[in-house]
Amino acid sequence: METPVRIPAPAPEAYVDAQPSGSWFLQTSPELCMKRLLAAGYSRIFQICKCFRDGERGGLHLPEFTLLEWYETGIDYKILMEECEALIVSISEGIGAGQKIPCQGKKIDLNPPWERISVAEAFDHYASLNMETAFKKGCFDEVMVQEIEPNLGVNKPTLLYDYPASLAALARWYREPEGGTVDSEAVSSSASG
Repeated sequence: METPVRIPAPAPEAYVDAQPSGSWFLQTSPELCMKRLLAAGYSRIFQICKCFRDGERGGLHLPEFTLLEWYETGIDYKILMEECEALIVSISEGIGAGQKIPCQGKKIDLNPPWERISVAEAFDHYASLNMETAFKKGCFDEVMVQEIEPNLGVNKPTLLYDYPASLAALARWYREPEGGTVDSEAVSSSASG
């Protein structure tokens, strides 16, 4: 799919600032338009596009970047994580890089399975305060960038999941059902968040 880069209003995300473009905005991600396509009946879509975020600058963040975003109805985020692993490994092998790629002076092992960690677990393992306290103090993003992100993907890629609902503007809430069986419809739209 190809959706507009300029949109009349940005997604309602408290911690992501859109760059103005005249009286409109440059997209922070294609999520808004792509989820409209899902609602219209397109059940399996992807897009590679430019995205823009105001005030993003650092070793891991830029104000302009290229993003791959994809959605598929009827599957859950665990399957999307497996697809992500397979896609990156396939691309790396396809360009002749194999399953170990150089990144910032290190070799990253792409061989699955990759590390998977929830946002709450990441706070518990790497942050100086828990996730709830970070929200209360208004420093969630700061702690993510300064304390957690430098510890992720050091030797293998890391898939970070279960973002807090307040940061998932267009995702459904996920609740582990009794008996441990996942309802794929309840989590399919949360896979990108």
